[in-house]
Amino acid sequence: MNFRLSLMQDILILDKVTKRYGDFIANDNICIRFKKGEIHAILGENGAGKTTLMKTIYGIHKPDSGQIFLRGHELKLKDSSESIRSGIGMVFQHFMLIPKFTAVQNIILGYEDSKFGFINYDHAKRRILKLSERYGLKIDTDKPIENLSVGMGQKVEILKVLYRNADIIIFDEPTAVLTPNEIDEFMNVLKILAVEGHTVILITHKIKEIKAVAQRCTIMRLGKVIGTFDITKTDEGMLTKLMIGKETSLDISKRQIVDHTNILEIRDLSVKDERGVFKVKNISLNLREGEIFGIAGVEGSGQEELVEAILGVRDIFSGDIIKKVDGKFESIKGLSVKQIIDRKIGHIPSDRQKHGLILDFNILQNIGIKSFDDVNYLKMKSSGIGNDKLKVKFLNTVKKQFVNFNLILLKKISEQLAASFDITPRDILSKVKNLSGGNQQKVVVAREINLKPEVLLAVQPTRGLDVGAIENIYKKFLAQRDEGMTVLLVSLELDELMSVCDRIAVMYNGGIVGVLEHNFDVGVIGKMMMGIV
Repeated sequence: MNFRLSLMQDILILDKVTKRYGDFIANDNICIRFKKGEIHAILGENGAGKTTLMKTIYGIHKPDSGQIFLRGHELKLKDSSESIRSGIGMVFQHFMLIPKFTAVQNIILGYEDSKFGFINYDHAKRRILKLSERYGLKIDTDKPIENLSVGMGQKVEILKVLYRNADIIIFDEPTAVLTPNEIDEFMNVLKILAVEGHTVILITHKIKEIKAVAQRCTIMRLGKVIGTFDITKTDEGMLTKLMIGKETSLDISKRQIVDHTNILEIRDLSVKDERGVFKVKNISLNLREGEIFGIAGVEGSGQEELVEAILGVRDIFSGDIIKKVDGKFESIKGLSVKQIIDRKIGHIPSDRQKHGLILDFNILQNIGIKSFDDVNYLKMKSSGIGNDKLKVKFLNTVKKQFVNFNLILLKKISEQLAASFDITPRDILSKVKNLSGGNQQKVVVAREINLKPEVLLAVQPTRGLDVGAIENIYKKFLAQRDEGMTVLLVSLELDELMSVCDRIAVMYNGGIVGVLEHNFDVGVIGKMMMGIV
């Protein structure tokens, strides 16, 4: 295509864009053209360079070489504020909102309409309400963000970029935190945005979503563009193979559980939230040794509170939780989190950044964080692994020779886990905050599986992961299950639950609607999720 002619037809062009971090090339000679009024998906496995590329378009990163053209003119951005003024907006995977501020305050922040030093909130509200009606983004404008659902928070983020007159909107893994109903609503919003003439750039791992809304898809692998494809001329298998370089499937054979010995018993459990409202209502469940037990339900049905009660981070109002410990059953109600971990209960949290990782620590430190008690170990710097003074502080009750052995062993284990779980980059001294969201998740999952718990509480364990990583993690779950580990799997992804679980309990409004075993029917589960038995 004639490049001058292309400048006229395409609203945004990336021409040989390269971004390096030292010797690591995050984006390698990227060439992509985006058209006005289209939904253009960027598909790639974790660490493929998708988010880095979008942050370069948005002005957060500067390319080391190459050019970006916007509406026919070269774009050279000093920062994201220039990008916003140029009509580019970005909705991040982890929202950039102030929890204590209301929706309106967040939307207009930095773009306040003021007169004589006073902000005209009424005018701002009227404009926001017009935008919300136009694009189907209904929100409570006066509620603080901390009191809104995740889905509502995302709507606030979208309204924020529209309020700033963005006509190119980048979405980074937008459905990773949404319920199935919220995903459907979001897809409709994307379609409306495109019809209204906005260019939508959609970063995702979910091929079904791409097939549902996108016109074109660019596939990235290892920092390079594999190609850009017309969605109507592709299928899921083709896109998957192009993305990860091989075919993959969650077609998993189920084995009959012969031993029905219980490992965890939940007896008449009731739990309240911070406001005193019952979130778990008199439920009873038995988890068997060596099974994957799924919990299905729309978000907010009590799944999180159930897991928190088992972990000991939420008070139990009534009922009991019984765990088999060294062949005998004992109550774990009222125990500390440390005591519960000591009873071989692991946890993959739904929010990896808040509850699963220390972002300023490196991969090695995050993998070892539950293995050692001494605070000095946790404070150890990456460069201190070979430092004798820091080693002495590490587990000060243990001899220095044993300390050295543990450090060497931990380094070896971390390197093995990085390879086994395909954590990118492989350097275990890389700070976790510099990893992609998917690779951060792999660190959490690798650590928890490596600890070999008897019961693993896995809440949204594949959130933000590509299909190859999802397949890898579930194969590891299955391998551990076959060795006797029990997995309590909480997920909003019905396809995944039905593929890997031996049994599925459906929660609705804090209660258990029913427990299903084998031969799951999505229609039946869907009705149960709405409280219909």
